[in-house]
Amino acid sequence: MLRKTSITLATLALLLTVAINWLGQAAPPSTPPVEGLRNNTPHFYALTGARIVPRPGQVIPNGTIVLRDSKIVSVAAGKNIPAGARVIDLQGKTIYAGLIDAFSEVTLPATANKSGALHWNSTIRPQRAVANHYQQDQARNKKMREQGITARLVAPAEGILKGTSALIGTGTETDTEAILQPNVAQHLQLTVPRGRGRTQYPNSPMG
Repeated sequence: MLRKTSITLATLALLLTVAINWLGQAAPPSTPPVEGLRNNTPHFYALTGARIVPRPGQVIPNGTIVLRDSKIVSVAAGKNIPAGARVIDLQGKTIYAGLIDAFSEVTLPATANKSGALHWNSTIRPQRAVANHYQQDQARNKKMREQGITARLVAPAEGILKGTSALIGTGTETDTEAILQPNVAQHLQLTVPRGRGRTQYPNSPMG
C-alpha cells in the first residue's frame, strides 16, 4: 500500500512539473503598454500650386503631386487634393524630375576627427557625420542642376571607417536646409588611404 501511494505521488509530481513547464512556454511574452502619446503622423502629402515638369517637353503650369509613404501616387493638373492629405502650398515653385548622384565625397574639417570617442588608429572614424559639417558649394550645385542632378549622396572622403553619409539637395538652400536625409549609411573602404606611408599601420588592404 505504501509503495502504491509513493508511485502515485511521484506520478502527480511529474505531471505537475510538465504542466508548469508547458504553461511557462505557452505564456505570451510580456508587452507593457506604451506610456505617453504615440507618434502616428500620417505620411500623406499633396504638393499644390507648383509648376511641374514631369518629363522633358511636358509642363503642367499649375498641378498637384500626391505622395503617400514617400512614394508618388499621382501627378495631375489642377488642385485635386485627396481627403486626409497634408497640403503643402508651393505656388511660385517649380518641381521637376531629377537624377541622384549615388556617391560623392567631401573632406570634412579637422574638428570632425576630434568628436566622439577616438580610436588609436586615425583611419577609424565612424563617429564622423557629413550632416554635422556639410557646407554648400553653390557653384558646384549650379553645374549639377544644369546636368539634371537634384540630389547627391555625400560621404566622408578619408579613412577606412569613414563615418556616415548624407543625402544633399543641389538647390540654393542653406547648409542645414539642403540636408534631405542625414546619416544615410556608414562608409568604409579596405584600401590604404592616399598619402599614408608604408611604415604606418595599416599599410596594405588587409592590414
